[in-house]
Amino acid sequence: MSLDELVRAIAPDSGPGMTPGADELMREITALPRTAPRRTRRRTWAALAAALAALVTWMLPLTGPAAAALDIERDGDFYVVTVRNLFAEPQVYMRQLRAIGLHVQLEVAPASPRRVGTILQVDRETHNVITAVQEPGACARDLLIKCAIAVRIPVTYAGRTMLILGRAARPGESYLFPGAVVGPGELLGCTPIRGETVRTVRALVEGRGAQVSRVINIRARGAAVPDDWYVDSAILVADHKVLVGAVPEPLPKGSDFPNGC
Repeated sequence: MSLDELVRAIAPDSGPGMTPGADELMREITALPRTAPRRTRRRTWAALAAALAALVTWMLPLTGPAAAALDIERDGDFYVVTVRNLFAEPQVYMRQLRAIGLHVQLEVAPASPRRVGTILQVDRETHNVITAVQEPGACARDLLIKCAIAVRIPVTYAGRTMLILGRAARPGESYLFPGAVVGPGELLGCTPIRGETVRTVRALVEGRGAQVSRVINIRARGAAVPDDWYVDSAILVADHKVLVGAVPEPLPKGSDFPNGC
C-alpha cells in the first residue's frame, strides 16, 4: 500500500464523505480541549468605556507594517513572501499580495515536521515558478536553521494560482498533509519499518514519545489486527500519533528505505 493509499484510508474522497472508521479516527486526533465557557456579567457603561479605551491603546502599536500578516521584500527579480501570522484568513494574505500585483491565493495548513516551511500544494503550471525558501526537511534536520514559512515569487509573475504552505501543528491538531513516518526528519526518520511486526513498530513509536493511534487491516477494512502481523506502511497523522497499515503475510524487510537517508 502506498502512502497516498494509506492517506486515503483516513481522508474523505470524492464520494459522500468519510467512512465511519475514518470519521472516528479523525474525530479522535482532532479533538481539542474545550475552552472555558464565557462568563457573562453585566457591565456599566463606564466600565465598558474604560475597557474599550484600554483595548484601543493596546492595539495602536499593531497598526501599519507591524500588523501585516505577510512580510514582502524585493530580492532582485523576486518577491520573498514570509508568513508572519500563520493563522490569518486567506483573504488577509490575498489583499496584501494583490496590493503588489500578485494574483496568488495563499493558505497555510498543519503538516508533518518534514513538510513545515514547504509548498504542499500548487497548480501544475506554477510548479518550479513559485518556490519555497526552505528545502524539504531542513527544519527537522537542523535546529539551528531558522525555518521561515516563505516563498519566492517572480516579480513578473502574472498568472493566477493557489498554493498551500506547511506550518507546525498546534496541540491536538491533525495534519492536513500527513507524512511517511520513516521520511527524513519525521518521527522514525530513516528507520525502515516495512516487514516488521506491528508489535515492533509500536515499540519504536512509543520509544520516540508517540503512540500508534490506529492499525488498519489492509486486507479487510475494520477487522482487528493482531500485534504479530506485518507493517506495510505508516504515516504521521498528528504530532505524536501514527496510523499503521498491516497485512498477515510477511513482507520484505527494509523495502521502504526512504530517499534522502
